Amino acid sequence: MGSIVLWLLPLAMALTGSRASAQVLSPAVGVPVSATKAGQLTVSPTVNATQTAPSIADGTTTPFGPGPVGITTQWDVKPGKVASIRLVGYFSAAGAALTNEVGDPITSGEVEAQMTTVAGMTWTPFTQAPVIAGTATVGTPGASLLFWTVAIGGGNKQASRVDQLSLRLNMTGRGAPLPAGTYTGTLHLRAVAF
Repeated sequence: MGSIVLWLLPLAMALTGSRASAQVLSPAVGVPVSATKAGQLTVSPTVNATQTAPSIADGTTTPFGPGPVGITTQWDVKPGKVASIRLVGYFSAAGAALTNEVGDPITSGEVEAQMTTVAGMTWTPFTQAPVIAGTATVGTPGASLLFWTVAIGGGNKQASRVDQLSLRLNMTGRGAPLPAGTYTGTLHLRAVAF
């Protein structure tokens, strides 16, 4: 019986080897895989997002309140494709940044801004040209204000900053008295990367 087992063992090994060599493999194929993370750029008022000046007097300056607007700007961009980020504020029309119930205007030149977080920025009216960023134009002619520019490199491609924006009306140069009424308008804030 021992000789039968010895004789069957090589036969079993030969059959097993035959099955292993009978396997067929297909050629390897590739499946391209990619993932894209879009860049991000956001601006959001975080504190005192609504500003009011409860009492306006001709020939004076009047601050808006209750305090400065806290503005957070965040970005996640690709250096080499984005050289800088700018924050722009603007009104829709230079001749009528705010209007009362019957359409009497306060001009954008009579609204001034100051950012204490921007070194050396004094009270500045919204009278600048729009910011041209590549193919985009941000702002309104004669009703815009560039607050800051940040150059982008590898160290700040993902970053944020918080600014404090104070606003006031400056009626000291107005020729005619301002008609009575409640004046409303919207200051637009926009960050642009290019």
